[in-house]
Amino acid sequence: MGVGDGWSIAEVARMMMAIAVFFGPLVGAGVALVWVLRRRGNGPTENVDGLLIEQMRSQAAYRDRRFASGLAHHTTMPDMGDGYGWRRP
Repeated sequence: MGVGDGWSIAEVARMMMAIAVFFGPLVGAGVALVWVLRRRGNGPTENVDGLLIEQMRSQAAYRDRRFASGLAHHTTMPDMGDGYGWRRP
């Protein structure tokens, strides 16, 4: 293939196939991810066990945010303990 020859139909088809083989699985994975996330939804919990689990996770997230903030780390003395008041053996 010289400088002014251009691409043949076969070469263009081969490049298009390579692009499709490369991007096809990526697009498929993205569509599958969107489908799964849309299917799950964020509806309300319907039973007491679910509400208790949500409440415990919310409290744990609050506690983690409180003890893992930059202010909490930079205003305490290093005492070999963690943010929850437990000592390491």
